[in-house]
Amino acid sequence: MLTFRTFEPSDSESVWKLHLAAMDGEQANLEDAFFADLREIPESYLATGGDFILGLVDRRVVACGGYLPRSTSQVEIKRMRVDPAHRRLGYGRALLEALEERAMSRGYGSVYLETTVVQAPAVDLYRRSGYRQIGKTEVRGFEVVQLCKSLYRKRLTSSRCAALSTASPPIQH
Repeated sequence: MLTFRTFEPSDSESVWKLHLAAMDGEQANLEDAFFADLREIPESYLATGGDFILGLVDRRVVACGGYLPRSTSQVEIKRMRVDPAHRRLGYGRALLEALEERAMSRGYGSVYLETTVVQAPAVDLYRRSGYRQIGKTEVRGFEVVQLCKSLYRKRLTSSRCAALSTASPPIQH
């Protein structure tokens, strides 16, 4: 059974190993400084008003992900990972829903995220979960889709979501 809990400093190595396993074959330099936030989760996420959670099965880390505030009303979900041996079991959807619930409980009204187009299962998950594409960009040579979702019962239009995502730049750390 999958359970979730907040990241603790003693989880650092487990998160890094999950990151390496989950991203294997994704054509990314996994040791790159681009992923440095995963080596500094307390400073990068928890100390900045964000959150980072772990999905566990039999006390083993099989999923992780976090979010960072982009504004007072919007968060950006980042670094969602599911262990390859535990994919296609609904853990990605459960992780996404847990992150959304935690963001909503802190008063955030919308979620922004980015993923590469080559990660088709992730793009499909986000779209099936109610995310709308609001743009495309290129990051480090990868084509990236930008997606947004309202956490309110009433649905925001794509243009309103886009306005929220560009109204204030991401919080830098």
